[in-house]
Amino acid sequence: MADAVENAEVVLVALSRKYKESTNCRTEASYAYKLKKPIVPLLVEPDYDPDGWLGALAGMLLYYRAHSDEALNTDLNSLVKELGNKDTKAKPKQITSNGTSKPQITSNGQQISSASNGQQTPSARPPTKTPKESEIASWSKDQVQSWLDDKDLEVVKIQVASYCDGKHLLQMYWQFQRSPSFFETGLKNDLNLDFHSIIKFITALDDLFT
Repeated sequence: MADAVENAEVVLVALSRKYKESTNCRTEASYAYKLKKPIVPLLVEPDYDPDGWLGALAGMLLYYRAHSDEALNTDLNSLVKELGNKDTKAKPKQITSNGTSKPQITSNGQQISSASNGQQTPSARPPTKTPKESEIASWSKDQVQSWLDDKDLEVVKIQVASYCDGKHLLQMYWQFQRSPSFFETGLKNDLNLDFHSIIKFITALDDLFT
């Protein structure tokens, strides 16, 4: 296990209760932290909010959802780009005209800051559910369809009618918060929405949760 961590370019850490309770997993993750290895958390247990030593380790790191095929497919492109950004053999720093280093940006558009231990961390992490988000997450498919009708989003309703409930709507909102450009591309390519419909849907989605 020590050799694997020492030779790793990136260490993936699972966010789940079982991972937190495993002595071996804690040893592995702690060793990776000690060596200042880039750490990318994967949420493998839905609705789990990391606590204890795992919560402290994850800190402000941006996590990627891998608790289902649907969630992984949604986050996969961003995850692949993030792994590329964590490559320690990667590109040299870009220098501005005044000689200062440009801030590094993750694939989801967040600026990376340097933690006191030298490990790079995104400046923010997806929030835990607010009371409003928890309420909307409990919506049925019919309630989501009703909301889309109220917002005159028939073109979206046609595309998502078979599967979109409150939980799915919340995940869409979180994905938009984490990676706006990736989310907008998905609406265009996967739902075949035009520019006007994308702007209308995003505005309604943002108004719903804020």
